[in-house]
Amino acid sequence: DGEMRRLAVFIEAGDYVLVEIGEVPLQTCLRFISLVKERRALVVLDVDLDPVFQCRGKSAEVASLFSVADILMPNRLSLSSLYPDRTPEELVMTLWTDFGKSAIVSAAEDGVYYNIGSEVSHQRIFETQVVDTVGAGDALHGGVVFALSAGMSLPEAVKLGARCGAMACSAAGARAGMPRAPALGLAV
Repeated sequence: DGEMRRLAVFIEAGDYVLVEIGEVPLQTCLRFISLVKERRALVVLDVDLDPVFQCRGKSAEVASLFSVADILMPNRLSLSSLYPDRTPEELVMTLWTDFGKSAIVSAAEDGVYYNIGSEVSHQRIFETQVVDTVGAGDALHGGVVFALSAGMSLPEAVKLGARCGAMACSAAGARAGMPRAPALGLAV
């Protein structure tokens, strides 16, 4: 908890904090999110791995995490043990119905589905010469959080995130294709 508290010191009210489920135990994520919320920051929950099947979490733990996050960003497959056989659009609506949260569901070559309230929208992928898809989801998520923290609307943020995901596919490896703000025509 001491390390989490040292990290949380840098978080300010209104900041967006991206918390990833997958590498860290779910209870640790929940404790960190509570520190983030104490600082009145916004939590974007990145769900890359299935929190039940791959992370060995319990449904109640996952529900707790989803309930305290501000935006949910799973990929289509990461919630298949909790919500089997759902299309990305259905998954967005299920998350809205169950948790009242905006959800941004990445669906590989099918693009990104997201909601504002009960309205589901679809962002198509940007065409690119695909070299390697490793890191595309991370680029998408980073682009969305960057855009939101810069004051862009959710549709604008998802569009920028989709551009970042496409750009990440244009080079081998997770880092080489990761876009930087100047390449996107953005100032930092």
